[in-house]
Amino acid sequence: MTQSRLHIASLVNPLHRRYNGADLAERSLEQRVSDRMEFLKSLSLFARLNDAELTALAKDFTARHFQQGETIFFQGDPGQALYLIEAGRVRIYVHDESGQEISVIFLSAGDIFGEVAVLRGHEYAVTSAQFSPDGEYIVTAGKDKTARVWEALTGNEVAILRGHEGEITNAQFSPDGKYIVTASDDGTVRVYLAHSEDLIALAKTRVTRDLTCEERVQYLHEDRVCATPPPMAVKTP
Repeated sequence: MTQSRLHIASLVNPLHRRYNGADLAERSLEQRVSDRMEFLKSLSLFARLNDAELTALAKDFTARHFQQGETIFFQGDPGQALYLIEAGRVRIYVHDESGQEISVIFLSAGDIFGEVAVLRGHEYAVTSAQFSPDGEYIVTAGKDKTARVWEALTGNEVAILRGHEGEITNAQFSPDGKYIVTASDDGTVRVYLAHSEDLIALAKTRVTRDLTCEERVQYLHEDRVCATPPPMAVKTP
């Protein structure tokens, strides 16, 4: 999947051409970052971030300016960016059977639209999803009796956690991010090491031989195809 980007969008129109008394394009980098920090602070989504985290986040955003009536993207386009509206309004619409535009919703400053990544892999409904403490991974639980770990920005699946005999109702990271705990309607709770390198290190302390391909798939959740052993030959004496 293509690397995702964070965009902060300003919808420019004759009624909103100026920001804090200065044209959008004329603000210095320091002023833009400072203004953006204040803007992010005002949003409940980022209210718990400290100044250092807000500064880093403000610098990560790429400013995009759109003219009134300009199309940002179409339904079905690849999801490669998450947009946060800094100024102006966005109209999301669909076409009916006759081709007429039907407005679905209007978004304004502080609203978020678009998508960073779509996580696909569960065979049935997803019952829970949670970010790791560092924000780099997401763990999801599903009715397909699996929990899955994904890279947050790319959407790549990095591990499938199996073992439950029933639907998994919840999956969460531990506060330090080292473990994942899952709960299932089969009446059991399971604890997994979150990172394969930690699991490998633990295995080396308990197993004196190298793991087979099948064991690496089963215990380390590696995505690999193991060679099929040749069929056994049976002969009459």
